[in-house]
Amino acid sequence: MNAFLAVLALAPTAPQTSEMRVGDSYLAAAGIQMATLNVPAGSVSVYLPGDLMGGDTISGSVFASPTGEGETRAANAAALMGMTLDVMGQKVKLSDRTGFTVAIPSDAQNFRIGLADAMTTATAEINLAEGMRVETSSFLAPVTNENGPITLLGTFDGARATTSAKINGQSVPVLTESPRRLTLSAAGLGLGRHALSVAEGLTVLGGEFNVARATLVPGKLRGGKTDLKMMIEGLGGMSASEFPLSLGVISETPKKLRFEPSGETYTVVPVSFDQVVNGTWLGKTKVKLSGRGEFMTNLLVASDQLLSRLR
Repeated sequence: MNAFLAVLALAPTAPQTSEMRVGDSYLAAAGIQMATLNVPAGSVSVYLPGDLMGGDTISGSVFASPTGEGETRAANAAALMGMTLDVMGQKVKLSDRTGFTVAIPSDAQNFRIGLADAMTTATAEINLAEGMRVETSSFLAPVTNENGPITLLGTFDGARATTSAKINGQSVPVLTESPRRLTLSAAGLGLGRHALSVAEGLTVLGGEFNVARATLVPGKLRGGKTDLKMMIEGLGGMSASEFPLSLGVISETPKKLRFEPSGETYTVVPVSFDQVVNGTWLGKTKVKLSGRGEFMTNLLVASDQLLSRLR
């Protein structure tokens, strides 16, 4: 299984949070792992670096999603904001909306988080990465999905408070940070080319990246085996050295749509530089449609170079 298929296999669905509308697969492709804690008032999603190791100082973000509608939703939102998250023994008030920074003991076996209210206690344990620490050369992911995170690899101190990040001259929040990778929110950016600068102490990193949008090409599809046509916009200004890219396509309705000839619920379509015209890529893949009614897909653009570095 190649790097992108491994990422797609992590999360075939696309849950939402109150702050960002990205699925697990989008996060994993950017080097983020998410833990979700559920209580009666709603859910709390905790974004963490995907390379947690004992001895690291790391930073993460917290997003709360209340349940219900109208007054019930407002009451649940207030209840969530009154709760405190336990991150490796450190207390984080959800109302602060500032995320957290925590030091992982060098002898820790896992990363623990917990959330409790008067009725329920929710906890999660995340395995730590194994292996030797190695220096990571600076690398900016050349592309991100619309409203998805942007990833910068390098050497960092893990503390979000010492990191200043700007996109097109405007400050943006740190989502996660470890000593080896940094992820930032690119929510609200338009399609196309953008400039990033990151300063931490005397170190300044950055470069340019693109925000892309992958969609299905509108049109009627016949039942049985047929072509599923796709489009990626926002690739203008990218150089040949920033390719290849990959387009992951996930069927969220496997009873209606599967990919040919594998019969799987996901596939990967290569995207090369010479296929891009005026910033747009057009492609297709074989599928088998069964029965009537609508089908749902999740499309994800990723940099092959980034995926190979995240493995």
